[in-house]
Amino acid sequence: MAFPDWSPRPEEWVSLRTLLEIEGDGAGVTVTTEVILYLGHTRVRARRYRGEEARRFWLELMKRTSS
Repeated sequence: MAFPDWSPRPEEWVSLRTLLEIEGDGAGVTVTTEVILYLGHTRVRARRYRGEEARRFWLELMKRTSS
């Protein structure tokens, strides 16, 4: 989803990291999801989703994996 023009190759792998950032007063939380493509140990591409965009990313990911 993050890299629609990408096709996996054996030497590449993807990292998915999600962070919850608590706002200064503790009243809110911001979600950030990063999808990173590696070739061996070298970072090749990255995509960051934050806030509402992260929510949409996760909803779409769950929809695709439940089909």
